[in-house]
Amino acid sequence: MTKRILVVDDEPYVVESCVRMLDLKGFDVRGAANGSEAISLYQEEKFDLVLVDLQMPGMNGLEVLRALKGYDPSVVVAILTAYGTKETVVEALRLGAREFMEKPVNLRTLVATVNRLLENNHRNIVRGSLHTLSLPTIVQVNSVERHQARLQVNHQGRAGYIYFSGGEIMHAEVDSLVGAEAIYELLTWEEGVFTLEMGVLPPARTVTDGWSGLLMEGLRRIDEHSVADSIGDSIGDSIGDKDSDNGDDRDWGQRPVYSISPKASEKIEHLLNELLVKVEGRCVLMTGRGGRLIHWQGDISKGQAISLAALVSGSFSATAEIADVLRDEGQARRFKQSLQESDDFSIWSVSANEALILSIAFGNEIPLGLVRVYTLQTAQEIKELLLDEMGQYDHQAEHEEFAGLLNDLDGELDGEFGHDIEAALDDLFGE
Repeated sequence: MTKRILVVDDEPYVVESCVRMLDLKGFDVRGAANGSEAISLYQEEKFDLVLVDLQMPGMNGLEVLRALKGYDPSVVVAILTAYGTKETVVEALRLGAREFMEKPVNLRTLVATVNRLLENNHRNIVRGSLHTLSLPTIVQVNSVERHQARLQVNHQGRAGYIYFSGGEIMHAEVDSLVGAEAIYELLTWEEGVFTLEMGVLPPARTVTDGWSGLLMEGLRRIDEHSVADSIGDSIGDSIGDKDSDNGDDRDWGQRPVYSISPKASEKIEHLLNELLVKVEGRCVLMTGRGGRLIHWQGDISKGQAISLAALVSGSFSATAEIADVLRDEGQARRFKQSLQESDDFSIWSVSANEALILSIAFGNEIPLGLVRVYTLQTAQEIKELLLDEMGQYDHQAEHEEFAGLLNDLDGELDGEFGHDIEAALDDLFGE
């Protein structure tokens, strides 16, 4: 029997993309633009799974979750969250949310998550990202609520476990560490995913200290041995890389940044997700000219994304040297695109402007012309979003810097966009 799914979000493009992807995978999907509409739909036609945005005007995601649980305690609800506070996410956990999915939603991950939730709907399992709920928060909630549960945390190929019972931590293990030392190690993991399964008994008692004391000691150790800043901020934190071509060796945290609004960041990531789906790509990257990973989406780890960003940047540095060799007297050449091919997949990169490179990895069975068409369209839409952001800069110097960056992007995409699309279509369909 076809599984029925309800998607609830006040952003039409989020509902549209989720509905379209899940419909392609054979689900019966409906969309709702607000909480009231969602509750009415659920009462009229029951659904196997509800995906609901946490932050919505009017009736928010918490209120929708509470109302649905009051009407049908067995309802399976996954929360979509981008800007939720710790308190709202914790309350959603207490109300029985089964999954916390970060926005913008990765459409490939969405399908896998939906399948897993529907397969395990009889088990009391909660899953999410440490970006959404930090490990100290998860420990505190499980201890205060006196859950009997097993928490599994996965981070860069490693797995750790914490067992709770009667308001205390009973056992913890990671690699060769057990007990308190395992907890202190796990507290240093700022990235990763967690899986909380209720009703699991601890295999042993290796922890005797209270949970609050363990958290304080673990956080004290972290303060003393500060963890290095992670490489590659999200695109919402920075889109600038103006110093990388000038030999500036300052730490990235000290470089000038050009911030964009969370809403624009979400839309850009949505566009990149759509690009992945359209060309059936493996991953898409946005990198700075200096090799800095700005953002990535796809079925690769952060470490792999960082390595690819460095390789992409290196390839453009190499083509710059080739341009010097091939330059005719009095004529400058500039390479705008780069293609690396292997036996089974390729990476195509476009120089969006002086600061940004857009790259996508895809299987060799996908026509290059198709990839070029959709990538150029995506670059154009991203450019328009960035242009809309110029109004947020109040200081004249910042405005001029940002305007210069966007003028580079505008000149390359507007002046030659039609020609590039025509060439891409020729590749795809011939004359």
